Amino acid sequence: MVTNASPSESALSKINGLSQMAIILPQAVAPATATALFAYSIKSQIIRGHLIWAILFSIGTLCFFSIDQV
Repeated sequence: MVTNASPSESALSKINGLSQMAIILPQAVAPATATALFAYSIKSQIIRGHLIWAILFSIGTLCFFSIDQV
């Protein structure tokens, strides 16, 4: 898919690099974000420490219903 989006051979490396960054950046940031949110959830005792699960459920539900839109 990335190869087909490239207008020329010289732009292929730039497009490939950008697509790799778009994939790897969330994978690098997500664990730290989830850990910090989990710690905050436990420390603040919002929803008796279950805030993280409410947020993850909300994200999962939004993703589930947005699949039909694609």
